[in-house]
Amino acid sequence: MFNEPLTKSAITEELIYNCYDREQLEKISDLLVGDSSKEDLKRLADERANLIFVGPSPSAGEEAKKVRLEGNQFVAAGDYKGAIKKYTEAIKLDPTEASSFANRSLASLKLGRSAQAFDDAKRAIGVDKSYAKGYQRLAETYLSVKKYKEGYCALKASLMKEPGNAKVRQLAEETWKTIIEQKIPLTDAEARSRAMELTLGMHLNEKLTGGQTGSAQSKEEVKSKSGAGKTRVREAKEEKKAAGSTLGTSKPKEEVKAKGVRQVTEEQLRKEGKEEKTVRVEAENKEYDKFFTDYLAGKDKAKNLFQNRQYKDAIEAYKTCLRTLEKVRATNSTIPKAEFESRSAVINNNIAICYKQSESHRDVINYTSKVINSPHVVNELKVKAYTFRAQANEAIGQFPLAKNDWTKVKELQPDNKIAQKAINKINSNMEGGSAIQEINDQLETFKQKGNDLFKSKNYDSAIAEFSSGIDMYRLSMSGEDVKAEVDKSEFATICQLYTNRSLCYFTLGNYEKAAEDADAVIEGIDPNNAKARFRKGMALEKLGLRDKAITELKLAVKIEPENELFNKELAALTKKKR
Repeated sequence: MFNEPLTKSAITEELIYNCYDREQLEKISDLLVGDSSKEDLKRLADERANLIFVGPSPSAGEEAKKVRLEGNQFVAAGDYKGAIKKYTEAIKLDPTEASSFANRSLASLKLGRSAQAFDDAKRAIGVDKSYAKGYQRLAETYLSVKKYKEGYCALKASLMKEPGNAKVRQLAEETWKTIIEQKIPLTDAEARSRAMELTLGMHLNEKLTGGQTGSAQSKEEVKSKSGAGKTRVREAKEEKKAAGSTLGTSKPKEEVKAKGVRQVTEEQLRKEGKEEKTVRVEAENKEYDKFFTDYLAGKDKAKNLFQNRQYKDAIEAYKTCLRTLEKVRATNSTIPKAEFESRSAVINNNIAICYKQSESHRDVINYTSKVINSPHVVNELKVKAYTFRAQANEAIGQFPLAKNDWTKVKELQPDNKIAQKAINKINSNMEGGSAIQEINDQLETFKQKGNDLFKSKNYDSAIAEFSSGIDMYRLSMSGEDVKAEVDKSEFATICQLYTNRSLCYFTLGNYEKAAEDADAVIEGIDPNNAKARFRKGMALEKLGLRDKAITELKLAVKIEPENELFNKELAALTKKKR
């Protein structure tokens, strides 16, 4: 956000180039609408907003890399001002590359510009939350102003992303030593917790200035410690008094000696167990570090292949990364599952981008769907995945699905103009009759895929297919004019999507969801759907609502009196009630 209200006169080319927030760039563009003297600036703002949203072209990415390497040479020569100019140029070409921000942060810190270094470190993390060096630069900035607690937490976050970095580990140990020496209130558990929050994007809105929060204790903390100290003194006096009253009644030397023997033995056992555990953990960590190093090397290799337009090889390299990531996960159970799923989603999205460059649209749809269906994906990545999938669906003529995805983008980013333009274009190209037929064909496809997955006992994937069909129906057939044109066969298809998904939920033991899906048909589409009544009845029975279950099964039998399964289950429930 800008610190002060933005005016037209304040908008310059430099301001636009230094803005890395798509929403802010779109606000700048809106502010310049209708001003002929500012057309060039408006065009630049629009280009930057689109660049941040979809990423740079391969040629721009290559040029940015070249300029960034020149900046590295300036750093090596000690010319930090020259390096900053080069990194700034690289950022203009590609504002989606985290290393450019991290490198500029380092150069600014060398010149004593802590505030600028801090901002660039945060931007590096904002661009790529998995980028270990971004957290390292953030830590170095904190340490430069003696904010040791915050610096240590950032270093822990960096080590979560790159455990094998010996330099960062040593710096973390040195910082921890400083925290202990200066008696700064912070436990290692608290540091790990705050580091995890940092990797999830929290604690990044604070400012660098504001004093040494790490070394200052609140009045409450001092008061608490003072009270605890008084309590310990009082307890010590009471123990001393009690000891004085028992003089002459000390335990025999043999008992004291025996107790001492037991204590030594237990201590030895604890030590041996600790050593054994340490050896095992070190072996696991060694294997983990190897796999993680392989993963990072593979990711860099894939990225270089992509930048060299070797998309096929880049795809294989990224797929190797996914397999290596699974090995990393298998060798360290303490790393949160969410982190691995988040990393996998990023790689799957990169694979989709490679396929997009080679116009393999169905592969783009496949890999973006993996990103979208992952439970631990930040909105920014999900927006990109929906965007790429929408474009792929448009390319193969699946306009209802494309509209569905663009609508999802709008839900995540309500002011997204690119998505709105795409939706308007699709609406203008889709005429009533052809649109209805297209929708019906897609519903049938989703239903058939879901049925095949159910037969192979892949229930979660079946649910995903049925859900895609249901979502498309809700979004594409919301208008009354469209509903009026939908015939009975299309209503039958959407009912089957709901009842089939209900069966999947029932099989997985999620009886509430099973009942909800059946009810969606009964209440919203067709109250005389026998299968929906049957599914609801069976789910209600599992939920302990037998009377209501029998009522639903009776209705199902009334609609289809010859159905053997319905009659059999009704008879069984009626017998149980007796």
